[in-house]
This record gives sequence, structure tokens and C-alpha cells, in this order.
Amino acid sequence: SENERLRNLLDLKQRVPFRTITALVIGKDFNALRPYIILYKGRAAGIKKYAPVLTPLGLVGKVLEVGRYSSKVILINDPDLSVPALNARTMEQGLVSGSLDGRCKLRFLDLASDIKEGDLIVTSGLNKSYPEGILIGTVKLVVKESSGLGKFAILEPAVKISSLEDVLIGEP
Repeated sequence: SENERLRNLLDLKQRVPFRTITALVIGKDFNALRPYIILYKGRAAGIKKYAPVLTPLGLVGKVLEVGRYSSKVILINDPDLSVPALNARTMEQGLVSGSLDGRCKLRFLDLASDIKEGDLIVTSGLNKSYPEGILIGTVKLVVKESSGLGKFAILEPAVKISSLEDVLIGEP
């Protein structure tokens, strides 16, 4: 399984259109208010703050702090992280962010949005922090905003953070 995992990481490294660095996950904290992971690569390896972090399955988060030999990564389900995203089927855009309950939500959808359960949500590439087309997650539930003016979608993240061992860190 280790060979397959590393082969998939190498394959992703060759497919992405930007420079990446492979890093080992050496620490995890799943606190609902501020989940993060610690990587065994830092400034000495060329890691920069705000660099996107991904796996062959999809987006993990972005580098929040960089030490000499380690980095702290804010995860996709953190309420303080927002990622410009789009529905791969309809091309409708929104913003994915975490929530206090630890889930991911795609926000700012029109009331007439055609979003459906099962739709794939990917990075839009709008702010250039995250390359376009990285899988974020799958729509599990679509809900009308309490104001009645729009919708939001609850997502199942593509990456299971609890089982991460290795990641790729891209250029911010």
C-alpha cells in the first residue's frame, strides 16, 4: 500500500502544472475550531506561507505557518479558510469554507442554482492561491438560506484528513 500511495503522489506531481514539494505528515490536531496538520518540511526545503497543499484525491488546505524544518497547514474544513470554487457540472461559482461543526460548505449560490447532490466541487483558480480544477469535495446536501435569498451546499471533502501520510505542497 505504501508503494501505491507513493506512486499516486509521484503521478500527481507530474500532472500538476506547477512546482511541488513532497512532505510527510508528522502531526495532526482535529480540534473543531482550528483543525491542522504539521508537515516535515519547512523554509529549508523551499516551503512558503499560503502554498496550497494537496493529495492525489484533492485539496487538503494551505500552509499557514512555516518554520525552518516544519510547516503548519490550515485544513479545508477550518472556518477561517475560504477557497474560490465551482461546480464541475454547471460551472456555477461559490466559496468553500469550513464551519464550526467541522464540515465544508459551498456558499453564495443563487436561489435558482442547479446544484445537486453528487456534484463535484473543484477549485476555480480565481484568486491564483489554488490552481484551477483541484477536487475539493462532493455535494451531500443542498439547503436554502434562512433569508430565502440563496442556497448553500454541504460537502463531503475529497480527502480524508485523518488518514493522511504524505502531501504535495505547491507554489502559492
